Amino acid sequence: MAQIKALRDLIYSYPVIDNHAHNILRADCATDYAKYPFEAITSEAQGESLEVHTPKSLAHLRSLNQLAEFYGCRPELPAIVSARNREIANDYEGLVRRSLEGTHMLLIDDGLTADDVELFSWHDKYTNGPTKRIVRIEALAAAIASDLLQDTLYENKGMSPQSLYASFSQLWVKKTWKDFCNLLEREIEIALDDPAVVGFKSVICYRTGLKIERHSPQESIDGFETYFGDLTTAVHSDKCP
Repeated sequence: MAQIKALRDLIYSYPVIDNHAHNILRADCATDYAKYPFEAITSEAQGESLEVHTPKSLAHLRSLNQLAEFYGCRPELPAIVSARNREIANDYEGLVRRSLEGTHMLLIDDGLTADDVELFSWHDKYTNGPTKRIVRIEALAAAIASDLLQDTLYENKGMSPQSLYASFSQLWVKKTWKDFCNLLEREIEIALDDPAVVGFKSVICYRTGLKIERHSPQESIDGFETYFGDLTTAVHSDKCP
């Protein structure tokens, strides 16, 4: 019973912990609302749902009041966006510092697109504690698959994606799958030993929860072959991220 009380006391006295954050946008990208819609701060919706329905949601309406207080303007979207744009133009780092005031440490999933965001280490100057990483397993796996594909393309210069895909023998697929698994395992082990890494995340929890079905080795190989073939076509057509 004493242990339960000690745990309860710790929970009620410990600073609030959010599950994770993402890298902050660079100043030159922070007002690119075509690519990063302002409404997306309160919703993961896209397209018409984001534009039409999100502004009517409770989360969005509540955020307007909070942001209006923060920026010192009217609780209306145009006024907030205008005030935000001015602060970004005048003193972006000051705005970030004020936004993170009272934050001791950031736990960042930096596995998303890196082109428009600040580097992982950049965030340290705004908090007392050093920024820590949460490793996105799918991003790690995608990077490894992409590297393997680049090696394959280099070894088979001049072949069309159709010819290259048709040339994948089962023996080659099994070997590449084994290489992929070994590389992924090695990268995860490296992350486990990295003092800056505090956790891992997987998008699979959005699809199945924790009830994850195990596939046979052959099903895994077949799935990898299909993915690798799609990736090959995407690279040749410049659609690969």
